[in-house]
Amino acid sequence: MIKQLQFDVSVRADVGNSTQPIQDNNGRALFDVAGETMGFFVVADGMGGYEDGARASQTVIDTVLAYLRANLGTDTHTAILRQAIEEANTAVFAYTQAEEIRSGSTITCALIHQGQALIANVGDSRTYLHRHRQLRQITRDHSMVEELIQRNLMPPEERYDNRYINVLTRGLGTAPEVEVDIYELSLLPDDLLLLCSDGLSGTLREEEIAHILNQQASLDEMSEQLVQAAITAGGKDHITAMLVCL
Repeated sequence: MIKQLQFDVSVRADVGNSTQPIQDNNGRALFDVAGETMGFFVVADGMGGYEDGARASQTVIDTVLAYLRANLGTDTHTAILRQAIEEANTAVFAYTQAEEIRSGSTITCALIHQGQALIANVGDSRTYLHRHRQLRQITRDHSMVEELIQRNLMPPEERYDNRYINVLTRGLGTAPEVEVDIYELSLLPDDLLLLCSDGLSGTLREEEIAHILNQQASLDEMSEQLVQAAITAGGKDHITAMLVCL
């Protein structure tokens, strides 16, 4: 008998104050592995102009979902998730080289099974954990700004106004190989995961995000409020906010 898990999910995507059609993409899927349900949730933010960026992020979503569907259960979940993202990197890099274009994508995703979450990222799309009215960033940005902060060359509070905020040090499709960061997380009842593109995290401070999530409204209301808050704050990038709750 398959043990089913119920996931409450809400996702909102918007062009924000940008004049370009959205380059973000997102996806979700349930997989049956050894008679139990695994949930997978992903946000990707394309780079390289609208058409190329949108294609890159959609290729990432499609490739990762297909790889997980075909391979979950054949190795450890961590190994399969890492391989899925590496496969997406290969797919994007192959067509950018063949067509001689500059493009790529970020990714942040969560694979959830038996109360455990594997959180992965490449680039500056983020996953946060909201627990007991506290917000914690799980992933680490692969960006020039983050490198400056880690080297104590920039105070963290200056990240939002820095001209290098959108300069990435790692992305999918920009090189033949990619390093994938994966974090293991034990989930508690009522935990909430926020997966988002930098159109949200690069505009709203953590205390602003936490304030919205602390209202304990419905997931749809909170995801909409997050996006609208980023737009009101003047965010110039595309915005995606995905909320996931067990």
